[in-house]
Amino acid sequence: MEKAELVKIIEKIKSENSKKKAFFGIYYLNNEEDYIIKANKSGLELFAIELLEASNKFDEIIEDKEKTIIPFNPNEKWIIGNVFLSYIEPKFENRIDVKEKVYIQSWKETLIKYCFCGILILLVLFFVVGLKTVFNWFY
Repeated sequence: MEKAELVKIIEKIKSENSKKKAFFGIYYLNNEEDYIIKANKSGLELFAIELLEASNKFDEIIEDKEKTIIPFNPNEKWIIGNVFLSYIEPKFENRIDVKEKVYIQSWKETLIKYCFCGILILLVLFFVVGLKTVFNWFY
C-alpha cells in the first residue's frame, strides 16, 4: 500500500474516532498463557491507527542503522489492561525465513538435574534404611 493511501486512511479513522470514548486493553488470564483483548470499536480503530502509522514508518526504520524500533505510547488514556506494548520492532524477513530459537540445555543444568535426582534417591534410601532400623529395634 502506498504511503499516501495510508495517510488518507489514518486521517479518516482519526477524524471518526474520539479518544474520550475509546478503550483498548490487552489482558492475561489467570493461567498467564492466554491473552485477550477487551476493546470497543473506537479503541480497535485507534489501535489500528497505531499499527498503520508503524507500517508507514517501516521503511525509514529498516534503512536507519541507529533506529531499530518504532515506539508505541502505552500511556494514552484509551489504552488500559495489564499487558502493555512499548514498541514495535520491525523485521525485514518473511515469516518463512524467521526461525524460532530452540532451547538447548547446558551441561550445568543437566548436572544439576542429575545431582538433584541423586540426592533425592539417597534421601529416600536413607529414609527406608532408617525405618528398617527402627522396626528392627522392636522386633
